[in-house]
Amino acid sequence: MKTVKRNGIGLLLAVMALLMLGGCGQTASPVEIVELNVFSVHGDGEKIGFFIKWKNVSRDKVIDTVILSVRSDSGNQPFECQIFEPDGIRPGLWNNDHLFFMYTYEMPQQDAKALSIAVSEVCFTDGSRWEASEREQPILVEVDGHKGEGEFPARLHSACFYEDIENSPSYRSLKLQVDWTNTSETNSIIDVMYKITGKSIDGNDTIYFSSHFSLDDWVSASSDYNKNDILDWSTSSVLLERDSSIYELSIWRVVDSKGIVWENPDSDSAIKVVMRGKKGFAFDSASSNASVQELIGRIAEETEKQGLDLGVPEVSVKEQDYCLLRYADVDVRVELSKDNEVYPHSVRLACYLPPSDMEPEPYLQELEKKMESLRICMCAAVLTDLPYTEVIEKVDQYNHDHDDIKRIEFSDTWYNFGDGIFLYDDEEGETGVCGMFTAGKGCLVLGP
Repeated sequence: MKTVKRNGIGLLLAVMALLMLGGCGQTASPVEIVELNVFSVHGDGEKIGFFIKWKNVSRDKVIDTVILSVRSDSGNQPFECQIFEPDGIRPGLWNNDHLFFMYTYEMPQQDAKALSIAVSEVCFTDGSRWEASEREQPILVEVDGHKGEGEFPARLHSACFYEDIENSPSYRSLKLQVDWTNTSETNSIIDVMYKITGKSIDGNDTIYFSSHFSLDDWVSASSDYNKNDILDWSTSSVLLERDSSIYELSIWRVVDSKGIVWENPDSDSAIKVVMRGKKGFAFDSASSNASVQELIGRIAEETEKQGLDLGVPEVSVKEQDYCLLRYADVDVRVELSKDNEVYPHSVRLACYLPPSDMEPEPYLQELEKKMESLRICMCAAVLTDLPYTEVIEKVDQYNHDHDDIKRIEFSDTWYNFGDGIFLYDDEEGETGVCGMFTAGKGCLVLGP
């Protein structure tokens, strides 16, 4: 009897050990991987990104750590990745954190094209763990292998290059000011790569610039990205050393929040950008916005009254935001409503005078003379919620007396205005002057 009792205790201890090591005696993996994508992240230190969606399929254990065994196609030495879920994932629930990243220098093989990934260990909140057997089948995943299909989710609107003198006084640095929209209705964009092609007499040189966004800066579904990106030192150096001032910029690739890699099939349809010059816009030769076409007609009528012939403009429309009309030497920006109607109470104007050998005083007088006519034309054509005769009278009075009259005083006191002169470079790199004017309700910014 005593021997039987001792054997019973030994058996009980063995069962308890099995429970601790095997997650309640479970031999199959307590983690079911539903989706797994691997993608490359370029820029400041290349990384490999992992998107993983898994489910806790254990009977009664809460998971707080999943350990993956990863093997590269370019070598036999495996490495481990730990995925932490501090709040724990209960049975039947999905993981909360789907994305994690590794620097390529942390990997035994840095040029991997595909990875073999398997769950090697699972840790539970009660201190027990599950370890995989040799029978566990790994998942083979190609790096950048999950390609997006359908419409490319990033729509580029405008861009410009300029030197970052204020923040980089000791060396020449460039900023890229870019405006684009994530058109996806479901996924954020977490990584973007721009294609920049410099045009010079020696041919075309193409470089790529990448931005990887932190969690707080993801470009969420159906939202805009409109920021200044400081180009890294190597990219700035290449652009500044090129003997060209004209660049073509497009969005070449994006990665969304599911690790899906989208490559732009129309990346050759790029925005033309002049270094330190006019802002580049995506123009649409077939704009059918009736409100915009009516505005173009009103501008033509007003310029004819002033003896100006601006010709037919190129049109760039950012839906529910703004419209930019680009004539030969004049830009006009108006704001659009949620119905894409032109707002009748805000206009921005930029007039570009070509580079000249004229003396500064007559050169600036020529600019001011042209600005006088344009102020009247654009205010009369756009600010239609004000009485027409008042607009003509007030702007004309400012034109002739603005050495004494510092602002336009419309009867609607909510209107503000701004006026200024700036330098710009043309497509040959020669410097000209640009007059900018804005009038409208609210806080106004000079320039298109």
